[in-house]
Amino acid sequence: MTVPGGAQRPPNPRETAAGLADLQGYLMAQATVREAQVRATAFADALPWLTTAEREDVVRRYADDDIARTRAAWQSVAHRADELRGEYTDRYDQLRRRLLRRHALALLLTATVLLAAGTLLGLAR
Repeated sequence: MTVPGGAQRPPNPRETAAGLADLQGYLMAQATVREAQVRATAFADALPWLTTAEREDVVRRYADDDIARTRAAWQSVAHRADELRGEYTDRYDQLRRRLLRRHALALLLTATVLLAAGTLLGLAR
């Protein structure tokens, strides 16, 4: 990337990841629209008695419905992913706090044992 003055700066990994995610989302959406159109056309082809206007209406409605169902499924998956992310984050935080408490306790016990040993050695002299 070029910044004012012509200097190059390294790409920001977060910006790169976000850009790739946006591109992936766009490509998936476009593929979904194409697939919906193909299915809608195949459905309308099975109804040869439709007039041209009726056929176009059936194709449009079928494709719109297919896209809406796909969007709802994606939103459901995204919602569940957010829920799981929250659950896993909470669990990770709990485990991290538990581990920190155990390490603090181990450090305190070690310090106590060393202090007691030093005191006993000092009294033995």
